[in-house]
Amino acid sequence: YMHGHGTMQEIERQQDNAFARITEQVTKRAWQAQSVQVLPTIMHRAFNEMLTGRPGPVHVEVPMDVQVEAAEVSIHPLDKRLPIGVTYPDPSAIEAAVKLLLN
Repeated sequence: YMHGHGTMQEIERQQDNAFARITEQVTKRAWQAQSVQVLPTIMHRAFNEMLTGRPGPVHVEVPMDVQVEAAEVSIHPLDKRLPIGVTYPDPSAIEAAVKLLLN
């Protein structure tokens, strides 16, 4: 889609898309790029969000009109990104799984 237009250009829509709202329940955060210049910052923040605390998915929406733009940008180094937070499993869930496997 293009920002300000419906998913299918032939169909008139009364409101903007709700992709970010649709993914709300399964993502940690959502962003929408309004221009190609903000994409490096959005991606930097998205990777930080994905890897901080409990690792999880994020939603980055890039409209078609932004996808076709060109710009000189500097990319943050992605090879140094590692998960920061440590997650611990629920001990009772581990015990339940062990019991299931043993039976």
